[in-house]
Amino acid sequence: MLTETQTDIVQASADHSARLFTVLNRYPRKPKELEQFKAWHQQSPEKDNCNRVHQNAIPTHVMQMSIDDQLLAQLKRELALKQKVDQAIAQLISSGSYSSISTQFENSILFLPSAQEFYRRNLPIIREGFPQLHTHVVNAFYVPANERPYGVHNAGSIAFQKPELSLRGYGFPTSHMSFHTALTPTPLSRQPLTVFEDADVESPSTVYTYEFLNECDLTEEEAEQIDFAFYLLGKGIISQVDVPAARDFLLTKYWEKKYAKHPSQAKGYFCNLQPGQAVVFDNYRPHGDTTLPLSGEDRVTIDLRCFSKVVYPDSAFKDGASLYSKKNLSEKQRSLEFLLRVIGYQNATEFLKLVYGSRAKEVGLFEITTDLQMGFYNKTPNYLADQDLSAHYQRLEELYRKIEHTDQFTIPDSLVKDLAES
Repeated sequence: MLTETQTDIVQASADHSARLFTVLNRYPRKPKELEQFKAWHQQSPEKDNCNRVHQNAIPTHVMQMSIDDQLLAQLKRELALKQKVDQAIAQLISSGSYSSISTQFENSILFLPSAQEFYRRNLPIIREGFPQLHTHVVNAFYVPANERPYGVHNAGSIAFQKPELSLRGYGFPTSHMSFHTALTPTPLSRQPLTVFEDADVESPSTVYTYEFLNECDLTEEEAEQIDFAFYLLGKGIISQVDVPAARDFLLTKYWEKKYAKHPSQAKGYFCNLQPGQAVVFDNYRPHGDTTLPLSGEDRVTIDLRCFSKVVYPDSAFKDGASLYSKKNLSEKQRSLEFLLRVIGYQNATEFLKLVYGSRAKEVGLFEITTDLQMGFYNKTPNYLADQDLSAHYQRLEELYRKIEHTDQFTIPDSLVKDLAES
């Protein structure tokens, strides 16, 4: 059952955009270059100005998932330990959003042994609620007491930036659902997930949001910030780690201005869940809210993000391969190796040999975890979540017991140095 939060997407977007801009504000200003870029954009015949509206979005609802007390306790333990790793990583990077070296999204399976069991146990339930299922990604949220969750956002794809892909339904899941399962109760006093149920289910390109905002009544400061974010993205001078923050900044400003004109679509809603119940919602629908009152209790969630099979035009690329430059592949290698070295591996090769044995050299880095930011969604026979990971999880357990023994985790100095130099 959906209940109003008494918050709205206008204020939630304004609050989140302000937090995101603190990331962008670390980049140096180059006014002359910015003005030259704006002039070039205004004259450019190919603006990649598109907005994918997702038809027939399923209304948000609640489902009971299959979980017992033992699995619940295991997941909560693993999430609490993973959170300490994520906090240590977060101290090394500036991003206010998802990054390729976070333990979230497609990387979560590396850190959550019980997630495999949770998925396998709930697969029949998921298929009943989402028969289009092709690939799932385990995501997990541990919002510590007196801290805020990530703010309003929705699922994205690199394909939404390109009209030739977005408008033809290529390069992104046409159906994208989340089974956002509570591991702790979610009353309003505990910062539950907010879903903006009445908002449009859409995926505007960065150019679309920028053009829309230029038609709005903006303060001088807002106009400068919007121009700066668009310039950082358009010139490609922002680090890959901070790209999601820049895109979400423009998206939240778009929602802020759009729904100020349409307040009837702005209301926030939540579901008061007990552990084991899931909010099932379309991930293209705006969700998340940093304006709810802080909670003195942790909020712990495991989310199965589920995709329909993604179609790629054969004439352009096969399974997304041409989306990746050598720079992208290098970034994936660097990010995966960083996380694996955090766990205790020497490099990615050692991990691949442990999991895939003699097939290790045949396994591509993008296919083992997929890569939502780079647009690789379809799982292959080498998809990591479908492998026997028991040997890997034994390695992980060694790390987790050390964390429990000391009640803290610190990134080794050698890894900090390598990250700074990369």
